[in-house]
Amino acid sequence: MAKELIERIAFMTIQLEILEDTIKTKGPTYTYKNGSQKMLIENPAQKSYNTTMNRYTAAYGKIV
Repeated sequence: MAKELIERIAFMTIQLEILEDTIKTKGPTYTYKNGSQKMLIENPAQKSYNTTMNRYTAAYGKIV
């Protein structure tokens, strides 16, 4: 069970690094255009990063 948890944490670590690079490159928000409407919205990578980080922290806490 501990091995599986460690493997998942390792996977999440790689995913977090990829998401961080995307956020650094493209930013945490972007301008969304829909016809004449223009909105500043959260980058999907930022949302995924936040969710993954919460799960990573919870999983890491179970090991320590």
